[in-house]
Amino acid sequence: MKDRDNSVAAMEAQATAGNIEAQFKLGLMYFSGLNVLQDYREASRWFLLAAKRGHPKAQFNLGVMYSNGLGVNLDYAEAATMFRKAAEKGYDKAQWNLGIIYERGLGVPQDWAEAYKWFHLAAMQKYDDANKACQRAIVNMTQEQIAEGQRRAAAFVLRR
Repeated sequence: MKDRDNSVAAMEAQATAGNIEAQFKLGLMYFSGLNVLQDYREASRWFLLAAKRGHPKAQFNLGVMYSNGLGVNLDYAEAATMFRKAAEKGYDKAQWNLGIIYERGLGVPQDWAEAYKWFHLAAMQKYDDANKACQRAIVNMTQEQIAEGQRRAAAFVLRR
């Protein structure tokens, strides 16, 4: 028990000193209740510090928290912002989640081409369910929307 308390204290000291990876890991610890009492508010605080400094997994986790109202107010627009930041860094889980946001019009206007773009980018990285999501989107899209989604995905790949 004492070793666990010391490891949490050491992680907090590193995180407070600005170590981005420690901030992210401390967020995970509070999110999952690993060696600490589960506390979504505290998790969101640490994820936000790491997210502001560009940590894609922290941005993604914050997006999950905003889209579910865990430790923060339910806010799909903010979830979309966080997912986009991580997705633009190439994080496949964030790309898939951003596709869902656009598919359903949660906090953003519904945009099938944009949904398809993000699903397609996640599928290119072999993310589970991304191919199914592309197929699901295509059923609801015109040929022009499909072409636009493919164009947007290609443009994203070229920019990276």
